[in-house]
Amino acid sequence: MRPVSFLSSEDLTTWGNDQLDVLLDHYGSEKTHRWKQGTEQKTTTTPALVDPEATRSEWQELKSVVRVQMYPRDSIFTLWRLISEFHRDMCPNLIKLASLAITCPVNTAGCERGFSVQNQTLTPSRNRMSPETQNLLFNIRINGNSYENFPYERALKSWKSKTGRKMFC
Repeated sequence: MRPVSFLSSEDLTTWGNDQLDVLLDHYGSEKTHRWKQGTEQKTTTTPALVDPEATRSEWQELKSVVRVQMYPRDSIFTLWRLISEFHRDMCPNLIKLASLAITCPVNTAGCERGFSVQNQTLTPSRNRMSPETQNLLFNIRINGNSYENFPYERALKSWKSKTGRKMFC
């Protein structure tokens, strides 16, 4: 919102609308998620987080308010704290979107961690694993229990019971 002080009234009406449309494309529409669990196809529907038309209206009004009130715009946290404190009833949808922006991590640590796990798992001696096995190993490594807490005996019993293995028959 830094440039709102320098924009003409005509430019202010269109400023930021493209970026808002991107957010509304994602958060302003119902999402259907499909996945396969075993042989069963599962589907869930997530409702829209914000009302797109109300959010567009709030956006137009808020730009003028920020300009007239001369709120500090050098920090997103400070700006949205003031908006949330004094204009909560005027722009509830925008406050939801701002809360998401403030809480979303803006770093690549998760990606870097994933590549690190990939490089540790896919060694030259393990180069023939199927993508499904690789995915399972990555998920276990990233999201699974620590080695100290892993139930090895229960896992071995489960593994042995899946198919007839020559060494255990």
